[in-house]
Amino acid sequence: MNTEHASHDAGRVALVVAVVTAIGGVLLWLAGHTLLLIFAGILFAVFLSGLTDLVARFTRLPRGWALTVVVLVLMALLATAGWFMAARLAEQAQQFGEELPRAVKHLRERLDEYAWGKWLAAELKNLRLSAQEREGALSKAATAASAAVEGVTGVVVILFIGLFVAANPELYKGGLVRLTPIARRPRAREVIDGVGDALWRWILGRGLAMAAVGVCATIGFALIGMPVALILGLFAGLVNFVPNLGPLIWLGPAMLLALTQGGAQALYVGILFLVVQTAEGYLLTPLVQQRMIHLAPAITIIVQVLFGSLFGIVGVALATPLAAAVLVLVRMLYIEDALGDPGG
Repeated sequence: MNTEHASHDAGRVALVVAVVTAIGGVLLWLAGHTLLLIFAGILFAVFLSGLTDLVARFTRLPRGWALTVVVLVLMALLATAGWFMAARLAEQAQQFGEELPRAVKHLRERLDEYAWGKWLAAELKNLRLSAQEREGALSKAATAASAAVEGVTGVVVILFIGLFVAANPELYKGGLVRLTPIARRPRAREVIDGVGDALWRWILGRGLAMAAVGVCATIGFALIGMPVALILGLFAGLVNFVPNLGPLIWLGPAMLLALTQGGAQALYVGILFLVVQTAEGYLLTPLVQQRMIHLAPAITIIVQVLFGSLFGIVGVALATPLAAAVLVLVRMLYIEDALGDPGG
């Protein structure tokens, strides 16, 4: 009798998981960008909530005051960094804006020396002309303005979702738990806490990797005499938020600028890239993953390519933390509950 009851319960859990997955897939298809924006807000809420818990634990402050301290400290850090680095960043940003077109022109001239380079340049020119024919100057301006407004709106939504959820996470957890049957509510809370813990550990791991890559890349660029070393280093650290694909993104502009200074400088940039990313991939990341969250590299690349094809750069950026959350759900709801595997 107990065996039949357990089998029936497992089948019901499997059915619920299948229905939720199907509904989630349909919603993702119909309103993917909106859902990704909401998920980004939740990710920011997890970040604020994790810092708030640390401050409350060490200072014994009430949660509201601890969150206030976290927000004020973050704003002070950003303001201080902007105060000390604004002039330098503005100078290097202007220099970067001047150097990058020059580097592209230099690369085009080098390509014109080869037959395959001329063919590639002609194909790229045809693509550019066809794109210009499809979209006029006025349409481009409208598209750019719309993208800018959409970006600002997205940032505001993420900030407000993060602040509201971090201020009272139990309110939102309790609401989700009440959507489940009474007998399953303790397990539902465990699952929600498990997803939150996985996202918090992912954020810590990525934050450490971003900081390490940014600092090491900036120092390396300065040592080899690269122009705009600070801009390139900050860019390397920021794009490292995206595992696997982020390093390739910062290599492109750095290599273009290096080519304007000769083949030797490009070689130095390539060596710096290999050293920084090898240290991050084979030393820092394995050490971090012992205490943080581990995602198989193949799974990471698959979800990045899938979400990138569906939702563009936003999908690529959020694919990995979303995969971490989904894997926790699969482990706890399907493998442990439906299949009865206590090892996960």
